[in-house]
Amino acid sequence: MNNSLELSAEDIEHNLVKNLTDAYIMAYRLQLQKDFTIEILKDLENRLKVVELLVNRAILKESDYLLLQLDIESKQLELQQIHINLKTAINQLYSLSGIPLTETNSLSVPNILMAIDPKLNYYQRKFENDSLQVEADQKVFENRYLPQLSLYGNTGVNAVELTNINRRIGLSAGLRFTVPIYDGKQRKYNVQQNELKKESLKFYKENTEIQLENNLITIQQQMTALEENKILIEEQLQKQQNVLEIYKSKLVQGQVSIVDYLNIIQTYKLNVQTKLQMQTNHWLLQNQYNFINW
Repeated sequence: MNNSLELSAEDIEHNLVKNLTDAYIMAYRLQLQKDFTIEILKDLENRLKVVELLVNRAILKESDYLLLQLDIESKQLELQQIHINLKTAINQLYSLSGIPLTETNSLSVPNILMAIDPKLNYYQRKFENDSLQVEADQKVFENRYLPQLSLYGNTGVNAVELTNINRRIGLSAGLRFTVPIYDGKQRKYNVQQNELKKESLKFYKENTEIQLENNLITIQQQMTALEENKILIEEQLQKQQNVLEIYKSKLVQGQVSIVDYLNIIQTYKLNVQTKLQMQTNHWLLQNQYNFINW
């Protein structure tokens, strides 16, 4: 039985799930970015109050206060843009899901489990189905050149004279046996074409099998590398947090400049964003692994 329609529908659904999961991961990354930016803003606003007091006591310059204020305003604009991007990303999720838009306060952490290796991959099932289709097409074509036995019949009436009309009605029936003698080498060409189709399908199957194995290994290696790098970036962030706390205490005493303090925050922010991107890439790789390993 040909399952082409069923396989096609399954493929469409599988792609939709992949795209929806990718979109969800990217939306969640924006949510994490939003939360981190809010956290940074709160800290800077608290520092601004401290700097204002230090300026009033002539410990820091007014330019220090203005510089910090400008940085806060810049991050407020950045946060506003993140809000817009996040709202757009969430709306896209609803559109992909075919669900009417509703208010969404927050997204849950993506929970992507690695798929178990299937007993039979999609490409294998498709190969079997396509091979059966070639065989079926061949049989249908061959049946056209088999001897055919058919029954025929007809009736008639002589309507020239209406007298004794019952004697003027006729009926005939018989069997017709047809044997094709020459097919113009069509069967030979058809067999050759189907053999080429089978060879192409076999090549596709073998090539896909190799590609799948290579891609799965590559994804696993990438995820391992990300996990190792994530440990390193977390260690670096912990050290930067310690340095940041030192700078905060020195800032209160007027022992460090605002420029140095903002530079430390900027470096810390970049590393946090790197960590967020690593986590995002890890989720995307998990989703890609499940997408191709089916």
